[in-house]
Amino acid sequence: MLAGAVLYALILYALSFETPVVDAYAHVVRPSPTAYPDSYYTGRINLNTATFDELLSLPGIGKVTAQVILDMRDMLGGFQQVEDILLVRGIGEKKFAALYDLIYVK
Repeated sequence: MLAGAVLYALILYALSFETPVVDAYAHVVRPSPTAYPDSYYTGRINLNTATFDELLSLPGIGKVTAQVILDMRDMLGGFQQVEDILLVRGIGEKKFAALYDLIYVK
């Protein structure tokens, strides 16, 4: 009986970490990428076409994270929105805030 209670507590503890990262930005309404003029993207990196070296040029992105971004892009069939990069392990709120003005999805 004690083992069952411990197992139940561990399951509840593990479930407490499962928070949808992308939904944190669901309330933010942004225009579609086509609503911006081309000059808006100057100097930014498109997550769906970026090379390994381009990703490495971003602040806080090392070799491992750059490869994980490329793998996630392949797995998803491309990023639908900039916030999808939060699905990448190693990119949290702070790193996303630093990257937000440097990346785009089109």
